[in-house]
Amino acid sequence: MSQSSPYPESPCVGLCQLDRVSGHCIGCGRTLDEIGHWVGMDVERKREVIALAAARLGGEQPAPRRRDGSA
Repeated sequence: MSQSSPYPESPCVGLCQLDRVSGHCIGCGRTLDEIGHWVGMDVERKREVIALAAARLGGEQPAPRRRDGSA
């Protein structure tokens, strides 16, 4: 996500797998509900989800997926 962008990009890193214990995606840290509702969330809620997901992953923001699909 660009700091100058007013609209947060999805934190998806293309490693989409839910952890069976926590229920969080091991790639982005979001819950299935957060992933499913992402498109309809307003900017503030998206920022909240990004912060929650980062905390779930140990405070580290996942590297954003490149538009060309490479890492």
